[in-house]
Amino acid sequence: MRHVLPSIRSFAAGLLAALTLPVAMGAGDPCAGVANCRNLGPFTAAVVKVNVTRQDNVTAYQGVRTTVRFTNVSDRPLILGYRDRSSAVSDNQGLAYRWSAKAYGIGVVARGSADPQFQLAPGESREASFDGVLQYSMRRQVAGNVFSHDITIVELGLVGAQQVRELRDHAVGFTGLTGTSGFAAGPRDATVALSPPPPTTAGDIGSCAGAAPGSCQAAGPLIAQAVRVNVTQSGNVTAYQTVRVTVRFTNAGAEPLILGWRKGSSAVSDETGQAYRWASKVAGIGVVDGASADPQFRLAPGESREATFESTLQYSVRRSHPGRVFSQDMTVVQLGLVGPTQVRSVHDYALSFSNLSSGMATPGGVAAPDVAQTINKVVDVLKAFKK
Repeated sequence: MRHVLPSIRSFAAGLLAALTLPVAMGAGDPCAGVANCRNLGPFTAAVVKVNVTRQDNVTAYQGVRTTVRFTNVSDRPLILGYRDRSSAVSDNQGLAYRWSAKAYGIGVVARGSADPQFQLAPGESREASFDGVLQYSMRRQVAGNVFSHDITIVELGLVGAQQVRELRDHAVGFTGLTGTSGFAAGPRDATVALSPPPPTTAGDIGSCAGAAPGSCQAAGPLIAQAVRVNVTQSGNVTAYQTVRVTVRFTNAGAEPLILGWRKGSSAVSDETGQAYRWASKVAGIGVVDGASADPQFRLAPGESREATFESTLQYSVRRSHPGRVFSQDMTVVQLGLVGPTQVRSVHDYALSFSNLSSGMATPGGVAAPDVAQTINKVVDVLKAFKK
């Protein structure tokens, strides 16, 4: 018993220090003055953007994607994971979005397994996205436009070099969310005031300096910037609008970087809420699909390369009109070499761009002409000839 008591006292002292650490750090609340921000002790979670998309038929679908920025406000490294199937979305009509729920950019913690890829150094920020989809009948129900989103984030700890264990669950809930929530969403109305973003690292702030709002994101050693947007149209009664976003990736780290695009992760929507799901194409970057990964996209320190991401909306000109301002979400995977020929996934980065349009101008990017303006000019020319 004499040998046990000191161990108990040491354990109790360590536990007390761990419990009082978040309180001490919370003396200056890092979420003060930031809407939709939660201070969870060692880290904060703040809503960056909310995308609301819909597909209107007799059986309709409404999707809500909430992008959250996690910031390590402690003085120690932090590993986070998403508790599998914990994402729960509901709206102001009392409808639960249970048809589909997915997470992007963060490892999943399921029974007996935990993916520790989402690691934050002190002061570091990274983003992840969480989806909820509602399937409903337009004849019997009306989907809401104000949402609550609850998720469970698990704090993980390393056991040796390979294994991880669960330390603590953090219930994270956001309420009163709309399509204009988050400091990166961009107001639909000039009178809407957005909250300032939560703290980011000095590298995050400097790396995207001068970029158009919503067009650039820093994630770990990676800087991703949308530099061109092309919008094309085709078809007649059944029409198609295609959005091609060119993204410039820059390695801001000190080590070589290998990237791949997570297959099926691209999601484009416009300001009318329509989702561009008819077809998606990617060019210039390798694809990561399940256990296979193409490591062709390699960046030396300081090097930049571009890739294009294309999505298409199929619509009826009699029933709907496509938008002209777009949001683009995707997941890019950092790959690591395992031997001379094999690669493995190291980190997933959820990237989110907003307020994109075909007339946007970004540093180093050539602005594409606005499709509608170009068509109008052609029509004016033809009218002049008829006169």
